[in-house]
Amino acid sequence: MREVDLPPEFHVRGPPTPEWPPPPTESDEERFREDLEQYYNDGYVSTPCPSPPSGLCDSEENLEDEDEEDDNRRHGDVLPKDNQSKDTASPPSKRKKV
Repeated sequence: MREVDLPPEFHVRGPPTPEWPPPPTESDEERFREDLEQYYNDGYVSTPCPSPPSGLCDSEENLEDEDEEDDNRRHGDVLPKDNQSKDTASPPSKRKKV
């Protein structure tokens, strides 16, 4: 091992300590398995993640025709009736901010 000049906060104060914490023994692992089994036998059930309210799902594929018109109106995409068709709404990136 070679000597290296290090700043004072990096100087070694002694030999390395033994591995800490020591690796688990077979009895430690067995005790852990028993504790884990008891934990599940006591009826632990993981709490499920909450689902978002159903009203939050308003992606364009789920919109009905009248909802799509409302969406276009909200974003400034209302066209004169004679020019209006389903495919003429501007893309979201071109919409006016409300």
